[in-house]
Amino acid sequence: MRISTGMLHASALSQLSVAWTRLQNLQAHISTGRRIHLPSDDPFATGRVLAIKSDLRAHTQHVRGIDEARQFAVSSEAAVQRLVDIAIEVQEIATMAADDSYGTDSLTALATQVDGLLEEVLSMANTQHADIRIFGGFQTRDDPFIATRDRDGRIVGITPRGEGTEGRVQRLVGDQLLLTINLTGTDLFGEGYDYLTHAAEIRDAALAGDQEAIRELLPTLEEDFDRINLALAFTGSTITRLDAMSEQVDRESLLLEAARSEQEDLDMARALIDYQKEQVLLEATLSTVANLMDLSLVNYL
Repeated sequence: MRISTGMLHASALSQLSVAWTRLQNLQAHISTGRRIHLPSDDPFATGRVLAIKSDLRAHTQHVRGIDEARQFAVSSEAAVQRLVDIAIEVQEIATMAADDSYGTDSLTALATQVDGLLEEVLSMANTQHADIRIFGGFQTRDDPFIATRDRDGRIVGITPRGEGTEGRVQRLVGDQLLLTINLTGTDLFGEGYDYLTHAAEIRDAALAGDQEAIRELLPTLEEDFDRINLALAFTGSTITRLDAMSEQVDRESLLLEAARSEQEDLDMARALIDYQKEQVLLEATLSTVANLMDLSLVNYL
């Protein structure tokens, strides 16, 4: 078979096109740092990368849920810690008021202190975190608890604003894992929110000079304190658990990212070497095409 100059010319141009395409592809991979641009570049690795990225998106959602839950738990812990401090103060006041050495004026002063603490308890019960009432269950936008007051305006108890205050707030913190993050009024103040009623009874007994009634209420105040302290332990354990979850998700995310990088990222050193080889090949092909064009011209002449 006779091979004409035209056939050699066409073959050289084809090789030139192939070399140019390879060089452009390498340049694109180097500029992005990725070895996979199209599924056809590596179908198996593409499927693996898609699965890994799906897992990474799920981890991102879990991290968001953990962060939100932790912020909520930290705000709850601070509020409950103050409630624990108030419960201690009420116990101390009640212990002093039960002492027969205290006279009417002293008892009145102690009752005034309890009044102030009751107002603070109401405020803490309606504590907000990011415009959400943290002890309100599903009643998160408005103050969940309303004070019941006597004719003199003194607090004698609290009542829930409406339905939902005992709801359990949850956050997605793992694969199909919902974590309860809130405390309710019952968790803090007992059935019927009696803690405020008990503190109000201490105040009223002090105003009435009924020290025997105060002494009878001391064991009840101890039970109230234990319950609030238990709520504080709940917030602390929740924060500890969320911290452990956060560390675990971070470790898993690093492993997934490493797996993704192994499948998708470009070996830059190898790619630069290949790029230099393709440049040399392209230059050689260009030289061949130029020589063939000169030869064609000579034949024509």
